Amino acid sequence: MEKSGTIDIAVLGAVPQEVEPLYPWLTEAEEIEFLGERVLQGNCAGRRMLIAATGIGKVNAAVTAAVLLDRYRIAQVWNIGCSGAYSEGPLQVGDVLMTLDSVIADEGVLTRNGPLSSEAIGIPILTDREGNIFDRIPLDRNALYGRIMHAAPAGIYRIAGACATAPGSGPHSPEGSSRAGGVFEPCRVPGVALRAEEAFYDTGAGDFSLVYGPSLTVSMASGDAGTAAGRYSQFNAYAENMEGSAVAQTCFRFGVSMLECRGISNAAGDRGKERWEFRTSMAHCHGIVLRLIERLRPD
Repeated sequence: MEKSGTIDIAVLGAVPQEVEPLYPWLTEAEEIEFLGERVLQGNCAGRRMLIAATGIGKVNAAVTAAVLLDRYRIAQVWNIGCSGAYSEGPLQVGDVLMTLDSVIADEGVLTRNGPLSSEAIGIPILTDREGNIFDRIPLDRNALYGRIMHAAPAGIYRIAGACATAPGSGPHSPEGSSRAGGVFEPCRVPGVALRAEEAFYDTGAGDFSLVYGPSLTVSMASGDAGTAAGRYSQFNAYAENMEGSAVAQTCFRFGVSMLECRGISNAAGDRGKERWEFRTSMAHCHGIVLRLIERLRPD
């Protein structure tokens, strides 16, 4: 199939609320009806960018990603959204998780003693020249992650305008960092107009941590604290989502680099949405994304 065009970065979120605040970043934007979802193409900081909602869950995410990758020459896929963090891990509400290992929760065999992973039953999910991949897809295997870690090292950030700024003193580990303010460097993106959506980023939430680590993809979100604790114990991931590994598998099959960046909106297992901090979590996630757009030079 002949490709319809070249896209430098495809930004995919599950629901429109996760990607709509990014639309004003695009200049010369064009809207496309695509599989029942809204897709925007445009230019951002010298790149051709596509922004789309995939629909919730692994099937919707994989189908949308696969059709886009088949239709366009896409250099990178950035999967973004909100996530529920496991209370036993290092993340708090408002923090941002950059996925290193995309962990697959639901592929394998279910027994009375719990699930057996694909590795336990000897059937890989993916295979490449480096060997078999079972229930953990190493996103940091591609060269993109080295550039990401340099542009946005783990540490304490805050939102300035709509971009995440970091302490001028350099990288910080989440374990050794405090949430006290420090010296922050300015962050500006040439050619990006943050028009009507500026208010989305004015959360007043203060500092937050950017953490690199494993993220678990599930078909059903944890419905209570006990279920969440059991998943943390079994998979040793920091947070859970419903699309990440499906997008990762799709990108792997197409040979396209991918990153996954998620803001923490709630504790996993807490279904009281009145306590969720969706806007703050997505503002922080978008701030990291905008920082990467500014600091990663176009390929």
